[in-house]
Amino acid sequence: MAPKRLPRIRLTFRQALLWGLSLWAVITFLSWLFKDLFGLLESSRSVSRGSTPPSLPPLTITDLLLGSGALVFSLWSYWAWRPRRKHGRWHRWLVREVGGVYISFVILLAGMKPWNILLKPPWNWVVNGLLLALFVTAWILPALSYPLARKIRALQDAIGIKMLKFGGPAGLMVLVGILGARYGRDLHRQGKNVEALLLFGFGFPLVSIFLAQYNATDFWPYRPWAKEEK
Repeated sequence: MAPKRLPRIRLTFRQALLWGLSLWAVITFLSWLFKDLFGLLESSRSVSRGSTPPSLPPLTITDLLLGSGALVFSLWSYWAWRPRRKHGRWHRWLVREVGGVYISFVILLAGMKPWNILLKPPWNWVVNGLLLALFVTAWILPALSYPLARKIRALQDAIGIKMLKFGGPAGLMVLVGILGARYGRDLHRQGKNVEALLLFGFGFPLVSIFLAQYNATDFWPYRPWAKEEK
């Protein structure tokens, strides 16, 4: 099999830095936004009517650390694409692969929190463990059966969700986050807190797993060891 090379990414250091900082800010903001929304939904199910509503949660170090990976991957990508980089093929493939895992896993985390609110141990562990297993399976599916992985990716394209490709993670995060938060608050105002939690509990993992499977299939032909195969 002839090796395939990833499309070249042309980034200046300034562009890589700005892109990383922007995505860091987006992920940190969405982490805080959904912490507030989930806190609101959880308190509405556990306190009596007329109780004092919860205040806005503080921005924590966890929120900042969750988004900091975006800056790391952006600068890593800039470094990996420098001319004559030693082991460049490995670095370029890894930064795309690990970056895809990072973005899709952040979305998955947003879908695991509702089950911790809706279910008590050990059932929340069972559901979230199943979601995590599906997530891992989506990423390793091309290694298990590349023809099957390609069919699933083609099905995603056929039903119009090619936007899940890693080409626009910031846009995807903003779209999923803003629309999800808006619809979740609408359901909360209608008193449909369980429905809102179920929406996030099913919706976010679905987006995450679709994104993981699409990217895993897209990146598989570019793996550095492909040249060793017959």
